[in-house]
Amino acid sequence: SDAANAIARPAIYPVTLFPEIAPHKEGMLDVGDGHKLYYDVSGNPDGVPAIFLHGGPGAGCSPRCRRFFDPQHYRIVILDQRGSGKSTPNAADDLEG
Repeated sequence: SDAANAIARPAIYPVTLFPEIAPHKEGMLDVGDGHKLYYDVSGNPDGVPAIFLHGGPGAGCSPRCRRFFDPQHYRIVILDQRGSGKSTPNAADDLEG
């Protein structure tokens, strides 16, 4: 069965990250209603696009997110979802009285 195969031969995932890299492009994408999403692009400008979406609301992406992808193979695009990280307005702004 598939479950027996998964136990007998578990998946092996990489445990190291790629070296730190700086973005070669960053900006704010206007998505309407006063909201702008922060994004940055790094890696190979002609590479296979890899779009990274961070989990959960709040913190947003960090430079570490770029390190999940081989920068020689991928054009890495990370973005902060609406209300998170460097995107504006930040959801935390609503909490200020």
